[in-house]
Amino acid sequence: MKNDNVNIINSNIIETLSTKVTEEISSKYLNEFIRTTILDSDIKTNQNSFFYVTFIEPSLTYEILVFDKISKKDFLLEPFILKSYYHQKEKKDSIDLFILKDRFALYKDQQFLLLRNVKDANSDDIKIYITQTYNINIDNTILIDKNQFESLQDSYLKNSNKKYQYRSIVEDKSYKIFLIFFLIVTIISLYLVYEKYSLINNKIDNTKQKPTSKLENNYLKFEKIYTKHNTKAIDKTVELFKYLKLNKITIKKFEYNDNKITASLIQYEKKRLLDFLTIYQENIEIKSILFQEDTNDYMMEVIIDTL
Repeated sequence: MKNDNVNIINSNIIETLSTKVTEEISSKYLNEFIRTTILDSDIKTNQNSFFYVTFIEPSLTYEILVFDKISKKDFLLEPFILKSYYHQKEKKDSIDLFILKDRFALYKDQQFLLLRNVKDANSDDIKIYITQTYNINIDNTILIDKNQFESLQDSYLKNSNKKYQYRSIVEDKSYKIFLIFFLIVTIISLYLVYEKYSLINNKIDNTKQKPTSKLENNYLKFEKIYTKHNTKAIDKTVELFKYLKLNKITIKKFEYNDNKITASLIQYEKKRLLDFLTIYQENIEIKSILFQEDTNDYMMEVIIDTL
């Protein structure tokens, strides 16, 4: 990894965000959950904004780093440079606290865990904060001055080929493709509905006149498809209400349109809402999961495909 080809994102322009959960979230829903958490925060984002996330198991906390990519070069977050401290050292399980002038980073088993920018990097205060907030005990405290950090940076750029998994806050183009596809399907559906009711009106106006075989065949074909899909929709809706009642999930909003259910679900335990996702994991789109301070509960907005 050459320095000329890497844009290092300084810690002082990295925004940090913590969010507690009742259990670790499935990887299938994690990115959407993190995006929603960031967009609901006070952090300003744009099309060049990215995030990196870690999970701290003892406190059931997700730590999120949010930053802007400012060039087309490969980029590296500054706290990841501290990993070069372990270069050519024996692998050892430990919780290591790195303290710099205006920031600190925590590593567990030589892997990055969290970053904080601080005005006064007092080691005793930091240890108390980490223990009380994350239920973690520090094994080693390493003080890093400016010269040491520059040496670690040179070492990292020369010796490391590790790739970190950054995620864009703006969803990828596949989502736009989905929207286009959805629009096309909606237009086709409207056309079929229009054709159906045109045929019905034609039957009323021409009760003494038998429809042509072509029109009759098209009408019967559409009726068959419509009835089949409508039956599925009814079954899915009944199944949905049974599950919601069983898990004591309240429905705040319920709309049915174009074979899709749009619903706002309320529960005091986020775990029950997350469990709900496993039932409909092939046919559900999560719009958001929010904690409502005024009512002390969680609201999850979903769209369920009934076909």
